[in-house]
This record gives sequence, C-alpha cells and structure tokens, in this order.
Amino acid sequence: MVYDIVAFLNSTLAMLVGMAIGIAAFVLVLPPDRAGTVRRLLQEVARDLRRLAASQRLPAQAALEARMCDRVALLLPAADEAQRDSGLAARGIGLDIMRLRELLAATPLAGHVASIARGIADPNGVASLNGLPNVNPTCTWVRLAQCIPVRIELDGMPADFRLTAGQTCMVTVFPARK
Repeated sequence: MVYDIVAFLNSTLAMLVGMAIGIAAFVLVLPPDRAGTVRRLLQEVARDLRRLAASQRLPAQAALEARMCDRVALLLPAADEAQRDSGLAARGIGLDIMRLRELLAATPLAGHVASIARGIADPNGVASLNGLPNVNPTCTWVRLAQCIPVRIELDGMPADFRLTAGQTCMVTVFPARK
C-alpha cells in the first residue's frame, strides 16, 4: 500500500478552506435575524410548557427555572416589551404547572357532602338577618353570587397526611351510588 502525502495534504487543505468559506458566508452574508431569534426562543418556551404539562416525570424546579431564565435573558436585548412579558409569564406558568402536577399527584381523600347552604350573606352590604352564613369573599376572581357553601366530611385520612389551614384543594363530587 502506497501513501501519497501530497494528495493527503491537498485534500486536507481543501477541506479547511471549504469550512472557512462556509463559516465566513454564514457570518457575513447571513447576519442573525432578531425577529427569527425571538420567534425561535418563544417557540422553545411554548414547547417546554407543552412538554412539562404532558410528560410523566417532572424536571427539577431549579433546572426549569434556569432554562426559562436563560431564555428570558436572551429575549431581553432582541424582543419588544410584549414579547419579554410573554417570556416572563411563561416562567411563572411553568412553575404553576409544576405545582399543580405535584398537587394532582398527591393522595386523594374520600369524603361525602354533609350539607349545602342555600346562600351566603354579603359582608359589604346590609347585615344578614335571615340566618345566612356570613362568608367573606377572599377570592377576588370568584363573584360572591357564584359561591355555594358546601360542608364536606372526610371518610378517613391516611396517617401521614396533614391538613393545613388555608390549604387549597380540588374537589370532585360524584353522584351517590345506589
């Protein structure tokens, strides 16, 4: 077998020159497109949120926050104010999705509806003289007229479960079995 050193050096030099020309073409001819960069970053953020909502395993919260913050930092110089706000909002939405997924993975509790009140009194209006429970509307996004007081009695609790005052829960009421 014969090795031709001249042919080897010639082909190596040709490859290096070709790579240098390709890099120069991308740098000089195709400058980075700001709108394209912003669009790509926002698409990646949306893809991460979809993946976060659909995947079985949750990523570490620090990893998600780091990735979202890095993308928002890349958006800052290139994006307008609305796009920057979208990136910041996506970070908050991602953390909310993680928190909801953790809550949904918690142990479900069984119970039954003990009572349903007919209505509640508005503490900002006239004092209730008709015996209606006085419930202060602390959720600003729920209209007082939509609140129906329901008392739920739990049918047993796991030994390792703790109820905390002010804890949020999701309640699903099924019809009684016959």
